[in-house]
Order: sequence, then C-alpha cells, then structure tokens
Amino acid sequence: MKNALIPVFSGLLPAVLLFQLISVFPVNAGASGPSAFIEFICIDANVGASSGGHIALRLGETVYHFQHFPDRMFRMVREPWPHFRYIYNDLENRSLHIARIRLSAPDCERISDHLLRRYLIQNSQFDTLAGLAQDCALIRSFLGRERCLSLRGVGLFDPEQQEDAYAGRLRGAVFQKHGGDFLKKEIAKADRALTSEPIAIPDRTWLCISRDRLPGAGDIYARRYTDLLLKREALAILARARPLADGILCDPASFDTGHESALFPAEREQLAKFAEALLKSVPALVASRRPDSGYPLLVAIARYQAVQRALAANRLMVADPFSCNAARVQSRTVAEKRTVAERLARRARRKFEKIRSDVFSGPRISEADYNRLENSAGRYYEIQRGLAIGESVRVEQGGLIPSASGPVPLLPPNRNRERLAETLALAEANYNAFLKQLRAACAYHILRANCATELVRVINSSFDSHAEAATALGGELNPGDALGYIPFRLSELVRERWRVTGTYVLPSYRRRQVAKMYALGHPVAVYFREFNTLSSTVYEPVDGDSAFFFFTDDIFWPRPFYGLMNIAYGIADAGAGLLSLPADRGNRLTEGLRGVLFSLPELIFCNIRKGSFDFVEETVEHPFSRPAERSEPAFNRRVAP
Repeated sequence: MKNALIPVFSGLLPAVLLFQLISVFPVNAGASGPSAFIEFICIDANVGASSGGHIALRLGETVYHFQHFPDRMFRMVREPWPHFRYIYNDLENRSLHIARIRLSAPDCERISDHLLRRYLIQNSQFDTLAGLAQDCALIRSFLGRERCLSLRGVGLFDPEQQEDAYAGRLRGAVFQKHGGDFLKKEIAKADRALTSEPIAIPDRTWLCISRDRLPGAGDIYARRYTDLLLKREALAILARARPLADGILCDPASFDTGHESALFPAEREQLAKFAEALLKSVPALVASRRPDSGYPLLVAIARYQAVQRALAANRLMVADPFSCNAARVQSRTVAEKRTVAERLARRARRKFEKIRSDVFSGPRISEADYNRLENSAGRYYEIQRGLAIGESVRVEQGGLIPSASGPVPLLPPNRNRERLAETLALAEANYNAFLKQLRAACAYHILRANCATELVRVINSSFDSHAEAATALGGELNPGDALGYIPFRLSELVRERWRVTGTYVLPSYRRRQVAKMYALGHPVAVYFREFNTLSSTVYEPVDGDSAFFFFTDDIFWPRPFYGLMNIAYGIADAGAGLLSLPADRGNRLTEGLRGVLFSLPELIFCNIRKGSFDFVEETVEHPFSRPAERSEPAFNRRVAP
C-alpha cells in the first residue's frame, strides 16, 4: 500500500516539509518592546470536548481561559503559561496559533487587574457555595446516628498507639512555654465553645451573585465549627503525644535500590535546624487565636516527627503529601501502560533529585523549601510503589501538603431536634437558592456563552465603554460578532480588527518531532513512516483518541482520501469490537465508531483529530517564558475543552 501511494503524494512532499519546518519557529513575531502586549491564543481542535477548538489569553506568565466543568458550570481558569502549554501543546498535541496585540502599559494592566478580579470573585462564589453545602452536611450529621466528621490532617496520626517520644518533646515545649495545664484548659475551652456556639445560618439577602463584586460578608457556621473542632483535636493529639500513623511516611528509596538513600552530613545539619524551627513554632500555634490554626498545628507536629525519624534512620523520609481526594489510577492501567509509568517514574526521580539538591544547598530550609521536598518525594515514592508492588497509583494536581483525613467525634450544640430540623431546612433553602443563581451566572451555551464569547466579553468589560475598549485594542469586537463564537473564526476577527503586531505558531508535539526528523534527512522515509499510527515512532495509540490510521492534520489536498481510509479503518475496528464485546465491555466498538465520526470532517478537508500523548519527556518552552517546576499527575492528561 505504501508503494502505491508514493507516486500520488511524492509531489506534495516539498510543500508538506516546508510547512512543517517553518511552523516550528515563531512567524512574524514582534520584538518585545517597552510597551505592553497581550497574546490571543487559538488552540486547534482535537477529539471529544475539544472538537471545536479553544481560545485563551496570555498576560505575561499567566493564561486565562474558560472551561466547561463536569458539574455543568462554565468557569474562568487561571494557569501558569508553562503548565497550559504543556497540557494543550504537548499532551493534547494541539498547535497554538498566537496573535500578539500591542497596547499601552496602563491598558494592559487594566485588563490584567480586571481578569484577576473576575477570577477571585468567581472563586469566592464557589467557595460560598461549598460553605453553604458544609452547613447542610454538618447539621445533618448532628441529626444523624453517626455523629462524626472526617477532618483533614487527623489521619496523619495513629489514635491507638502509645505515646511517641518525638511528639512528647513537642508537648514538653508547650508545657515549658505555657504551663503544664495549658493544653487541658484549652481543650475544655474548645468543648464549651463547640456546644454553646449558636448555629447562625446566613441571611438570604447577602446570597447574591454578581460578576463585579464579592459575595456579602456572611458567616458560614460549618467552617467556624469545623475549625474549632479541628483545633480541639489537634490539641488532644498533642496532649496525648500521638505518633504518626503506620504507612504515613514516604521513603523515596524504598522501591529504588539505585537511589542514594543515606543522608549527607550537610543534609542532616539542615534537617536538624528545621526540626528546631518546628519545635519553636508549635507552642506559638497552640496559643494562636486564629480560628484556622488547627490544621497548621497538625502539619507542624507531623513534620517534626517525620524529620526526627528521618534523622534517626539516616534516610530522607517525609509525611505522605497526598490528600484523601486524590484520584487513583487502577493497578490494571498501570500494568497496561507500564512503559508510560516507568517514564513518569524516571522524570519524578530526576525532579526529586534536583529539588533535593536545591533545598539543601542553602544555609537554612524554609517551610516552602520543605514543602517542595514533600511534593517531589511523595510523588516519586507513589509511582515507584505502584510499579514495584502492582497497586493503584494516586494522582493529584497542584501543590500537596500532608492532609490525610481522619474521623473526629462531634460535640453537637445544645439544641433540640426540632430546632435543628428547622435550621437544616433553612440551610438547604439557602444552598439551593445560591446554587440556582450560580448555575445561571455560569451557564454554558454553544453559541452565546462559550470559551470564545466569554473571553471577548471579559476583555471588553475591562473598560468603561465599547468605544474605550476599541481604542485600547485597536478596533471593536463584540462577543459572537460575524460567527465569532467559533474559535478559529474569532482568531481571524482578532487579527483583522485588533492591533495585532505579530503572529506565530507553536506546532503540536507530534509535528515538532516529525519536523526534527525531516531536518535530519531522508524526508520520504520519514514521511511514510510517520504518516500513520501503526508505524509511527512518535505516536502510540492512546485510549480516547478513537480508532484511526492516517494523520491528516499536516496535509490538505489528500485529506479526503485519507479520511475515507480512516472511515474504513474505524468500521473495521468497530466490527472487531463486536467480537470482543464481552471481554472489553464495548470499549473497542465505541472507539471504532468514534473513529468513523471524527473521520467524517476529513472528507470535506477539515481536520479535528490529531492524537494525544500520555507522556511527553521534555517540552519546548515559549521563548519569553522562564522554566517552571512541573509536577504533572500521571495518566491525568485530559482537559475540557
């Protein structure tokens, strides 16, 4: 088949190669000058929720865009540029088409401030919704039979074991600072407050949604109660000198015999200094009147014990940084994608070793430094453990702090059940009313409120009038104008109407890799090896990409023919899926039918599907961005859109 195709497409190869090589580099990108600029990003389509493309805005090292979340809420998202580029450009294998818009520094700052304010207001609204839900859940617990709450940080400690010598030192430091009966008095004070605290449900009048102002300064009873309960439990754990729970320590060298496990003398010295700092911080946290000091106190107690145990064992060990909300990749998936897991483990090891070197190179370890160590050590340990013993692997995005949850008995307030039931009804009414408002404010509509229209709307609303926005940006552009609700069409309108001073393309990961191969020579051989999914050395089939044979994102005129072949391939794969239906529960059948669906646009010269990657070893950073420390969760690459 390959030999038959050579005469047909050999004449197209020079154009294909030229396009691939040129698109590796920024095209017509304006030089960075003293005036400010923003960058409007149009992201190519891909399968699933990404089939319509996507739009984002970059300001410096921050990217803003809108996403439709599983809870049916349409929200603004704020991400570091390197993380955004890595997810969309590498793992999702989508090219980024970027237009640079020059404007005055005050106008750029105005847009930046407005976007940040909108983002903070939105987060505050969702935080309020979560608080109202907590009110309902807590009052239901008061009325239920099992009067118990699961609180973060409590699961770090074992409630059954005897006193721990290291925890005893912390307790002794508290006694020395505040007196021997201080903890007992503070626990009794917390008990009285918990039972006498009035259940104040927020007044409905401040539960209103506005894009321009924060929710009213209402008080969330559940948060006051749980903060106080957690502080009380932390004091009790300290008073009883509870040890760390079994299995809560992560030793990165446990499952990697080739890793340096012993502490170096300089590392021991640094850890000893950090332990002394923790020893001094605990008496201050115990006496703190901040309502939320319970969790920091638990973390300090856990870290002190972890550091002391590391010094005693002469091995670098940290408390498990994953929360109980971490997703789990099942052991079967880890086994099926062992090559990916091993690559992730090697990257996690390199990151851990780099951070370990950085953290211990200074004169003293800060709390932020130690947290970086916890993050990298915990992630490295987790993937190594899963590979070594064949268990599921936890994945979690963002920075991690030890927060294992544990059960804490409730101390219900002095109210009868009838009053509690009335209060619960009011709390549920508040929650439902606020949820209804938030759903209306964050509603998604494919034409009127999508990633394209909302980004234009929020940029325009940075200014006092449409005329002022047009002057600042170089032209008038309203949400949805001239089919501007379609991402690629909006990108064209931006280039036509706004003050665009330069454009460039960041090609997708696969296209960058293939372009490098072309540059090394033998373009015909490279083309016929990489133009399909079976012989490609760059791409490996990934669950969710659908069944297809030919890549069509980097060719144009042959696209309908390739699309026809992809349809045939998808039909054949779906047929095979019928035979394997009992074994794979219809997965192959579904992928085959999706392959047919996403091949249909290729018949009219349109491309949607590009394939994606579970793992990318290295990334090509934007020329204006600084390297960022990434901690991408394993096997958790999907984004929407």
